[in-house]
Amino acid sequence: TDLASRDPGLPKLLGGMGRHHENVTVMFADIKNFTAMSRAISSVEVMHFLNTLFSQFDDLVDSMEHLGLYKVETIGDCYMCAAGLLTRGEDGAMVMWDGDGSPVHHLFTLAREMLEVASRMEMPASEGQPVVLR
Repeated sequence: TDLASRDPGLPKLLGGMGRHHENVTVMFADIKNFTAMSRAISSVEVMHFLNTLFSQFDDLVDSMEHLGLYKVETIGDCYMCAAGLLTRGEDGAMVMWDGDGSPVHHLFTLAREMLEVASRMEMPASEGQPVVLR
């Protein structure tokens, strides 16, 4: 059973802060060997590397926003995004996604594109090795 049926006062207590979503997929992608790399170069170089890579990921998400893709946040070297949650409305505000298709499929499409972007970038302090995501 759900919490609201066990505690009828819970929805009122939460005041609409939460919302149920039927079909959402979340992806966490982080950089293989990031910790070792970050120890080998300056913090400025680390930040430049992450900004360069994550800006390209942001561009991908923006180009696929109509599919219900939404960047949640970055956490260190981890890029977190969701599908089937939000999209940009006609007025530019974020609204609930109610589009067609499978959020899993849309997120998989994004993941393939992210792997391609990463493979074209060189991992700092790696003797020319590409960035690898996991």
